[in-house]
Amino acid sequence: MSQGVKIVQYGEKSVYVEQNTGQITIHSPNGEVKIINSQDTEQLKQELGEKFNEIIALLRNLSSKPQIPHALTKPPFQSEIFLGRVEDLKNIKDKLFSGDNLLLLVNGQGGMGKTTIATKYYTTHANLYEHTAWVLSEKNIANALVTHLAAPLGIAFEPTDTLAQKREALLAAMANLGKPCLLVIDNANELKDLEDNYLLLRSCPNFHLLLTSRITEFQQA
Repeated sequence: MSQGVKIVQYGEKSVYVEQNTGQITIHSPNGEVKIINSQDTEQLKQELGEKFNEIIALLRNLSSKPQIPHALTKPPFQSEIFLGRVEDLKNIKDKLFSGDNLLLLVNGQGGMGKTTIATKYYTTHANLYEHTAWVLSEKNIANALVTHLAAPLGIAFEPTDTLAQKREALLAAMANLGKPCLLVIDNANELKDLEDNYLLLRSCPNFHLLLTSRITEFQQA
């Protein structure tokens, strides 16, 4: 069973909550673990004492947060016909899961099937990832990520926030997701934009990054 999210430490005890079930576990230093339903207020009061009100408030705050969906964006359109390229799909998977190359560039001229193979990888292996996202670059990678991913990650921006501030908040939220996650950026065709955002993309090691591009030379990928 998942240990859950730690919400408070009191004395030498730790209190965790399983977000999906509301089940509370109390861990004592001697290894004793008590599991209590969050609705059982009498037992909770007995176990938590003066910390009861604080922990219940924290629990309510946690449960009110929206659940982050598995698919952070709509999936790409998938053609009903996909011929060959099985070896290409295997190579992409092997490289992404090898641990030393978390950013791959599927590149070539227009009409070569870059988006098609990225789509096939996305739909075939989505079940291997904690979360998935498909983003159209639209000439600015940072802006595209903020536009498409902020809402599903539960991020609200102030009207005065700059793109840099929005990007920083987004990256922090992305870095807190379970791993691995998959992010496909389609049509990342601007070399300077890709170079400018390379470190941004690599700052979330819990993500496998798959980019389709007409750029034929990019040393970092």
